[in-house]
Amino acid sequence: MWPTFFLAALASAAYAVAPGCLALAAMGLPPLIALGAGAGCTFLLYGVVSLACSAASVPLSAVGLFALGCAPGVVGLAVRGLARKGRHEHKRAFDFEPVPLFSLRGCAVGLAGASPAAYVAAGIVLATGIFALSLDGPGSFVQKWDNVTHLNLIAAFAGSGDFSLFGGSIYEDLAAQGASPVQESPSYYPSGWHALAAMAAETVGAPATLAANAANYTLLAFVLPLGCCFLANALFPKRPVVVVAGAAAMLAFGPFPWTLLTWGPLYSNLAAFCTVPGAVALFALGLQDGFRKNERALLFCAFALTAASCVFTQPNALFTEAFLLAPLCVGRACDIPAALGWRGRQARIGAAGFGIGAAAVICGAWIALVFAPPLASVVSFEWPATLSLPEAAAAAATLSFPGSGTEALLAALCLVGVVCALRERRLRWLAASYVLALVLYAVSAGTDGVLKTVLCGFWYSDAYRIAGIVALAGFPVASLGLAACARLAMSAARRLHASSRGCTAAAVAALATAAALLYCPNVSFGPLSASTPFGEVAGTLSWWNDASRPDSLDADERAFLQQVQSVAKGGLVVNQPYDGSVFGASTTDVNLYFRSLGDVTSPDDASAASLVIRKHLAEFAESPDVQGAVDSVGAAYVLQLDQGKPHNPDSNIELYKHDEDWKGIDTIADGTPGFEAVLAEGDMRLYRILPQE
Repeated sequence: MWPTFFLAALASAAYAVAPGCLALAAMGLPPLIALGAGAGCTFLLYGVVSLACSAASVPLSAVGLFALGCAPGVVGLAVRGLARKGRHEHKRAFDFEPVPLFSLRGCAVGLAGASPAAYVAAGIVLATGIFALSLDGPGSFVQKWDNVTHLNLIAAFAGSGDFSLFGGSIYEDLAAQGASPVQESPSYYPSGWHALAAMAAETVGAPATLAANAANYTLLAFVLPLGCCFLANALFPKRPVVVVAGAAAMLAFGPFPWTLLTWGPLYSNLAAFCTVPGAVALFALGLQDGFRKNERALLFCAFALTAASCVFTQPNALFTEAFLLAPLCVGRACDIPAALGWRGRQARIGAAGFGIGAAAVICGAWIALVFAPPLASVVSFEWPATLSLPEAAAAAATLSFPGSGTEALLAALCLVGVVCALRERRLRWLAASYVLALVLYAVSAGTDGVLKTVLCGFWYSDAYRIAGIVALAGFPVASLGLAACARLAMSAARRLHASSRGCTAAAVAALATAAALLYCPNVSFGPLSASTPFGEVAGTLSWWNDASRPDSLDADERAFLQQVQSVAKGGLVVNQPYDGSVFGASTTDVNLYFRSLGDVTSPDDASAASLVIRKHLAEFAESPDVQGAVDSVGAAYVLQLDQGKPHNPDSNIELYKHDEDWKGIDTIADGTPGFEAVLAEGDMRLYRILPQE
C-alpha cells in the first residue's frame, strides 16, 4: 500500500498548493510568494466553493472541487495575459529580490530555484524519516478521541460529496431512511484538513486512515516547508546562510508539527499552523521599506485572504498570527515619528507614545474579543495546569515539552538567535515574539484563573497548542542561531587561512553537524543507550501507530470486523462504540449503527429508538417496544468486540463511565433469546437478530 500512500500524498500536495498558488499569481505576486502562501488561500477557495455547492445541493467530486478551486486563478492569469498582450512596455516586476543561495558558473541561483527546492527536499527527508517510517503501515492510525471525528468526516466527505464546514454528516445514509441514532443539525466545524484528506481518499480509492496520513505527510513535506522558505526569504534578505539554516530549523521543534500528530490528535490545528509562516511573511513583507503602494496593497490583500482561510481550518491560527505579529506592529509604530521627520528628544518621546498607543490598541482589541459572546465557548474552556509556574517557566526556557523531551541544543540556538535579533533594530520583533510565546506557554502550563483565560483562551488554554506557537515563533530565531554557528565556523576557517571554498565547506559542515544533532535518533552502544529529543518524537509516533499493541481496536478485532463485513453484507449492525467499534465505520465497510462517541454525552439529541436499543436491546424477544425500535431502524445484527469487558482497560477513548447507557447491548450473551451467534472468536461476537412473530 505504500505506492498508494505516496500517490495520495502527491495528489494532496497538488490539491493543497495549486489553487491558492494560481490565485496569488493571478494577483501579480512573484512565484515564491504564491508558493509559500498558496496553501492558506487554497483552504479559503475550497471552503467558499464547498459552502456554495452545499447550499445549492450540488455534490462535488475531488476533481470537481479542485477544478473550481483553480478556476479563479486560471481566469485571473488569462485576463492578465490578455491585458498585457500587445503592450510594448511592461510595468516593473514586483520588487521582491530572492536570496541567492549559491553561484553556478557565475549565475546566482536564488529563490525561484534552489531555495524552495532545498526546503522541500529537507521536508521530504524529514517527513519520510520521522513520520512515514513511524507508521505501522500507511493505514495505521492514532486511536484517540479526536480521531473518531477526523476519520468519520473524511469518510463522510468522500462518500457524500458535501465538503462544506456545515456538511459531512456521518449519519447521512441512516437519516435518509429515518433511522439515525441522533438528531443532527448543521453546525460549524473547521474541516479544511478533512476536505483535503477526503479528496486524496477519493482520488486514489484509499481508506480514510491512509488518506489522513497522506494529508499529514503533504503538510510536513510541502506546505510547511514552502511557507517557511517564503518567511525566511522575507525576513532575511541578502543573507543566504540564514535562509539555508532555516531549512534545518523548520521541523526541529517537537511541539509543532510533531506533537500535534499524537495529542488529540489535532490535525485541523496542524493544517492551520502550517499556513501561519506564509501569512506572517506576507504581513511582515508588507511593512518592509522599499515597496510601492500597489505592491503593499497586494501583500496585505493576500494576507487577508490567507488569514480568512483560518475559518475553514482552525480559527485559533488567526489569533496565532496576530500574537506573532503584534511586536512587529508595535515596532513599526515606533518608527512613525522618524518617518515624519521628527528629530532628537521629540522623536524619542513620539516613538514611545506611538509604541504605547499601538500596544494599547492591540491589547484592547484582544480583551474585547476574549469577552465577545461568539467566542465564549472556546475562551471559557480550560485545560488545568499540569506544572507549577516556576516549573512551566523552566520548561519553556529549555524547550522541555511533553512528547519531545528537552531540546537543550535547540533552546541554546534560539537563545543565540534572540541575541542576534536584538542587535538589529529591524529584527528585534522576532526576539519579542519568541519571548512572549515562552511566557504564554508558562502561563498555560503553570497557572489557572483569569490571566490564563485572557491570554490563552483562544487556544482552549491548551498548553500543547500553545507550545506549537513557541515553535512557530522559534523558527526565525533558531535560523539566526544556526547561521551564527555557521559564521563562527567560517571565521575559524579564515583564521586558519582556508580558501573561500574551504570557508564555505566549514559553514556547511557546521550546519550539517547541528542538523544531525537536532534530529539525532536514540543512540545505543551495546548495553548503553541514550534518548534524544527526536528519538522521543519518533518513539511517540511509533507507539501510537503500533497496530500490534493492545488498544481500543486491536489487530484481532480489525480482522474480526473484516469477517463481519463479509457476513453482514451491508446490513445494519448495532454496536457499542466504546469497545473500539467506533473506528469500524471509517476503517471498514461495516454498516454500523453507532459511529461516534458523543451519542452518550448528548442524550437530548438521541432518537427515541436509539435510547431503547442502547438500554433494552437484550429484552428484544419479550418486549414489543424493543422490537418496534429495532424494526424502525432496520437493525439486522449486533456486534460485540469486548464481551464481558464493558470497560476496556487498554482503551484510550474510555473517558466516561456509562455502563447503564449501553447495558442493552453489553448484556447480550450466547444464550440470550432473540439472538443467534453467527461469528464467535474469543470475546468477540456477531449476533443475528432473529425475526419475531
